[in-house]
Amino acid sequence: MKKLLIIGAGGNIGRHLMQYFGKHAIGCYRTGTRCGIQLDIQKNRIFEPLSNPKIVSHAIILAGIVDPSVIVSNPTKAKEINVDATWQLIKDLIELNITPIFTSSDALFGPNPGPHSEEDPVDPGVLYGKLKLEIEHRLSKLSDRWLILRIPRIYGLNRGDGTLITNLYEKILAGGKIPVASDQRFSPLYVYDLAQTIEKAIKSNLTGLFHLGGDQNVTHIDIANTIVKTLSKYQPINVKLIHKSINYFVKYEIRPLDITMNSEKIKEALDLTFLNITDAVQKVVLNKNNLINRNL
Repeated sequence: MKKLLIIGAGGNIGRHLMQYFGKHAIGCYRTGTRCGIQLDIQKNRIFEPLSNPKIVSHAIILAGIVDPSVIVSNPTKAKEINVDATWQLIKDLIELNITPIFTSSDALFGPNPGPHSEEDPVDPGVLYGKLKLEIEHRLSKLSDRWLILRIPRIYGLNRGDGTLITNLYEKILAGGKIPVASDQRFSPLYVYDLAQTIEKAIKSNLTGLFHLGGDQNVTHIDIANTIVKTLSKYQPINVKLIHKSINYFVKYEIRPLDITMNSEKIKEALDLTFLNITDAVQKVVLNKNNLINRNL
């Protein structure tokens, strides 16, 4: 099997994918690294550090500015990296006969209710989503092989990793009054399920546009309530969850309230099953994580 190039391997998702794929992946890092290769997509072309492109079949693109507050504060810089540099990277990958896997986002959805399918119109109200959509539009005009995965909020199970469930868990464990968003519904996905999907997509030579959301469409308060219910089985807790709007926490852009995704298309294509939120919370509370290295 040829290798997977993980561009943006130093980020939270990239680190998990490097762990999952192990020796079958080559990590690309923006800053210096003892392993993998160094690649700043705004400053370097992939031809420079990738000495032997023939050993790579696919490249997943995670690099870019992902913090919405940073994007809004400097939209010109965000476009230069998330659109201009990313598009040049994609063209270079295709020239090297490497299939690009572009990670798009549920931020493409606007005011319309979900769950959203791949055929539904998109209307991003946030800048991050608009930049993702620009790359999608450009890719759709190419006849070459490419894969777009629209992904939601990705979570891990390692305590302290700063992701969705573990972050709420730490706050609830500390106790007190905790404001939690209760009006935005989304389709969070376990990072292991993202990894297994990429693995199966590569083996199946999957191309096209696919939604990749988790099985459950939930709000933050749903997850928080599940944590409280599960944690209280093992120890006393003293917490009060305060219902708030998602826009109470995000002041710089108005967030849509339904960014849920229908992912049946990719689940049927690759025969996928996903971890549900209840089981994920149980693993966090019991401090269990089943993200393993795959021996492909």
